Amino acid sequence: MKTIKYILLLFFIIAVNTQEMSTISGFVRDDATGEPISYANVFLSETSIGSATNVDGYFVITYVPPGSYQLLATMIGFEIHKEDVNIAENENIVQSKPSGNSPPSP
Repeated sequence: MKTIKYILLLFFIIAVNTQEMSTISGFVRDDATGEPISYANVFLSETSIGSATNVDGYFVITYVPPGSYQLLATMIGFEIHKEDVNIAENENIVQSKPSGNSPPSP
């Protein structure tokens, strides 16, 4: 029985690796100052797919299946930034314009 589990696991890994996946990358910056927002959470809504920005505000989300998603960027002290994205097979989306969050209004 153990052999069957390993064979099924191997088949599952091969099937997942053959699917067409894409990448989303970019920067999260403060709208008011243009400064990078370090360690912000960037993720696709209603999925477990996401990443965190580095000290330069840069993030990379890999292995994104094709489809339509809402990309969210969150950080304590800032409003949530939402952006709709459509991913095609083997497409790499790079966000090059500053599009971070502004602190909430008092």
